[in-house]
Amino acid sequence: MSNPATSGAPGLSHLPSHTTARLACVVAAHLVVDLLSAVVIPILSVLEGRLSMSPSQGALLIASGSVSSGLIQPVVALVSDRFDTRWLGTVGFLAAAVCVGLIGYAQSFEQLLILQIIAAAGIGAFHPVGAAGAGQLGGLRRARAISTFYAAGLAGGVMGAVLVPQYVKHMGVEALIWMLPLSVPFIIALMWGVHGVAHRSRSAHAEHAALSAAERSSRWRDVWLLYSANALRFIVNMMLATLLIRWSELVALDRAGATVLDQVLRTEASKINGSLQAVMAGGMGVSGLLMGLLIPQRLERVVLIALPLIGSVAILLFPVLAPSDGGNGPANIGLGVVGAAIVAFLAGVGYAGVMPLTITMAQRLLPHRTSLASGLMMGGAWSLAACGPPLVQWMLGTLTQQTGSKATAMAWCFVVVASLLAMSGLLGIPLGRRAHTASVPPPAGGPKAVQGDPPT
Repeated sequence: MSNPATSGAPGLSHLPSHTTARLACVVAAHLVVDLLSAVVIPILSVLEGRLSMSPSQGALLIASGSVSSGLIQPVVALVSDRFDTRWLGTVGFLAAAVCVGLIGYAQSFEQLLILQIIAAAGIGAFHPVGAAGAGQLGGLRRARAISTFYAAGLAGGVMGAVLVPQYVKHMGVEALIWMLPLSVPFIIALMWGVHGVAHRSRSAHAEHAALSAAERSSRWRDVWLLYSANALRFIVNMMLATLLIRWSELVALDRAGATVLDQVLRTEASKINGSLQAVMAGGMGVSGLLMGLLIPQRLERVVLIALPLIGSVAILLFPVLAPSDGGNGPANIGLGVVGAAIVAFLAGVGYAGVMPLTITMAQRLLPHRTSLASGLMMGGAWSLAACGPPLVQWMLGTLTQQTGSKATAMAWCFVVVASLLAMSGLLGIPLGRRAHTASVPPPAGGPKAVQGDPPT
């Protein structure tokens, strides 16, 4: 049987041979890239204790990664589309592997911050290139290809969240250097998978230019609505990630009957946090894959509205599970962790299940700018998530002072996060019909298929 990505439509014959194998290489590379991206957050408590960092510095470390990863993606997308090249994604992958491997050798917060910024920039550079390449290789099954690509990344995040704390506990932070040789085969696979695959069909620009001015304006309006909603969802993502770190620290203190974190308790907190981050990423991955596989185009807008609302309800259950500043005791904490895992899974479904749909919709709306469309939905929106960790850390500190209870303060923070997620769903209401009915011209072949981009 012929590959649906390489037959059945004009122009698809220009795709390189072994399309399925190439797509598999891109998907596998995404798994490893996102494993690298999941190294810092699960072991943040360990890094804070190791380098005598304050919680505010920890929040800044997370935020800097969001800014670096987010800001570089539109730049890489524009350059990649303009010159029809995939090299920036490959170089970014290599830079990320090197810097993540050197995390254990940082001797100060400033050194760690520099490594985080470069690593996050490299991870960010990979994403618009990888997503656009996966979409083009998917051909007629673009939504399935994007969903598979997306789910693989989240699977890498789950692996990182679960395995890295255990690895660091037994091998030490310095042993992260082995992330570099682990990544090399996947960097080579990525090069074979996407280098030489063009970003668009030969007629994409002409077809876009043939649209009326009103139609082009409507398409861009829908793209910016999708962008705004994704920005809110990414902010929710990072706020929840930060809250789970602090929630896990409360659990570790409760279990030990202690009031001050030492390095042993920080390690225990990182294990709890890593498990919760992994479960949340699992919800993200499972839902993202299923949405791409099961949801037809005509229902995409409904899902964009409904799923975040469901996730916001789940997040509102988190305050019930918060430790009471050492007062719950070991008997209740176990149930709280199980409940937190269930809620974290549902929260991941709520804010991330729609992400591959937004990438696919944006690529359909802007078929002449597939990397830019992907970059806006991911990195462009992700850059704004940088405000999440410092904002929620500030809220947590301020409310703790006002209420005298960190658990109560945390409960109010969860309410704010749930409200933001609900708002992201409501932004799907004004989306036009074109957002879920637009089609994409079939992709072209090698890098010489497009000599340059005319003005938009």
